[in-house]
Order: sequence, then structure tokens, then C-alpha cells
Amino acid sequence: MNLHYNKAIARDVVEREANGRNDDVAMKAYQLCEMTKQPNWRESISVLKVDQPLSWRLIRLIDGGEQEELTFNIQGVISNNHLPPFLINTRYGVAGGSRIKFLKQGVAIVGLGDPNFDRALENMDRLINVLSRHVPDGRLLPAEGRSGEGDEAQVDLINRYLTPRHEQPLGCEVPFANGVDPKNILRALTGKEYFHGEDNQVAYMERTHTNPAKYEEILPCKFRDGDVVEVQLSFTMTPVKGGNFKVQTILRGITLLDGSVAEVSGPFSHTVKGKLKQDLKAAQQASQRETHAKVVQKPARVPKRRMMYEIETKLKNCRIDNADEDMDDEV
Repeated sequence: MNLHYNKAIARDVVEREANGRNDDVAMKAYQLCEMTKQPNWRESISVLKVDQPLSWRLIRLIDGGEQEELTFNIQGVISNNHLPPFLINTRYGVAGGSRIKFLKQGVAIVGLGDPNFDRALENMDRLINVLSRHVPDGRLLPAEGRSGEGDEAQVDLINRYLTPRHEQPLGCEVPFANGVDPKNILRALTGKEYFHGEDNQVAYMERTHTNPAKYEEILPCKFRDGDVVEVQLSFTMTPVKGGNFKVQTILRGITLLDGSVAEVSGPFSHTVKGKLKQDLKAAQQASQRETHAKVVQKPARVPKRRMMYEIETKLKNCRIDNADEDMDDEV
């Protein structure tokens, strides 16, 4: 941990940003810390069993009875950054590419004692309990992605780069976001067995300090340990070996709110957590050479989810600017 990082200032920034969202009538409904303050919050949430990929998702009904996968926001400080670009050379890997499905990006955030962050963690437990009631009692494994206590309480969010085709045979392939795979290493791993689909997408945004604020798409390499960010996440329960189940917190988007603390006092931490370290090691060993066979594309059965920049655009008429394509040269 960087002893020069000013945690007190960072905590104040996190709390200010969270309170700003809490006070925003349009956005507070997406704040995880505010979830249980909503009238009849439990009745507004349903659990949907999805066949492809086999999982249980938290949803709600929107206009016209359409199902929408629930996503939530948390504000915090990046304590562990494993976001793209993906630059690991995978040429010397395990035959058959058995590790490819474990290639993940991830980010961990801490609240540094912000009460909004602590309430968000409490509400995470409540949502996990909602999911647990859809599987046999005692079969849900302890939740992943939580560590530390008090000011050091941390939540880890991950998302796979690729989805095995057998898990989602009707899944639609989508392009990698700008700056995720600049050397086309991941693209070379897609084909008959793996694809990059909607469930693998993560939005990378930055809020400008103009008035009114704008939300711009940025390259993922811009994020640093110590930055104050807003993460968008969802919860997914999946079956695992032994007839058990696990719940993961899935990274859906990340927005840079304030990088000034890290720029002045240096990054928060350079610690690599155990599981993410294992994923990186697996990535270094993974390899796969496949032809880019085209698959008949049909709509996936995963409910739609609303990305935070789409919400901002609809409710606040904020302009979203595309990242400059010339920025690819910076990677």
C-alpha cells in the first residue's frame, strides 16, 4: 500500500459522490446503498432462471412488461486494477485451450469508511439471500469477491472476456470495446468454441467536470489505482461442481469520477489478490488456434440490462462522446 496516498481526502470524495447520487431523484434508484430505502423494494425484484447460459439473474419488469436485468451502482476507490488492455502473450499455452474461459478482467474498490459503501455491502448480502431462496438450502457457497473489514472492506468485480459456446449456443457475438484487445490476442481465441458476447461487455466511461457534466467513452487503460470511480454491477448465480451454486458480482461498467487524489499522492495499492493473480497466470498459459468460423447469430436469452450512460442520456440528456479512434495509438 502506498503510505503517501491521502485516504482522508479520498474518503471525502467518495462520500460526496455517493451522496450526490443519493440525492438525485432519477439516479438514486440505481444506488445499491439506497436499495432498501425504496418502498416495497423486495416486491419489485424477481429472480429469473436463464437457460443460456444457465444462471439465475435479478430482474424487474419495465414498461410493457419487458424484463430487465437489475444493475446497481457503488462509488469507491480502485484498490486493485486488472482492467484491459489485454496484452498477455498466450502462444505458449495448454493444449486445447482449457483455461481460455477463465480469462477475466477485474477491479476491486474500497469505501475507506464511507457509510454509503458499508450500506451497499449490507444490501449485497440481502440480494444474495434473495437468490439463495431459488436453490436448495445449504447449497449456496459463500459469496465471492468480498474481503477486509471496516475501512479496508473491499468488493471485487469481474467479467470474463469470452464465453464458451456450449454455455450459450444462441449468443450473439459483439465487437471488443475500443482499447480492450489492441493486439487482437483475444479475437484470435474466438471461433467455434468461444465468443465475446453481450454478457462479456463492460462500459468504460469518464465524467467530465463541465457544467452540465458529460459522460465520455474512454480507453480502459486510463484507470489507475487510487482513482475515485463508480462501478456498475449485477449479480449472477450459477451451478458449480458437487451440486452447489455460487454468486458472482459481475462488472458491467466503470466510470472515472475523480483521478486527482491518485495524481497528487500516487496510487492506492499495487497488491495483486490471490484469485485475480491465478487468473493472470492461467491467461499466460492459455493458448488456442482456431479458424474464425461464423456462427448463425440469434438473440440470447439473457434479459436486457440498462447501462449507466444510457440512463444518464435518457434521464438527464447528457451527451455521450465516443473515444477518439486515434487514442488506439496510446496503447
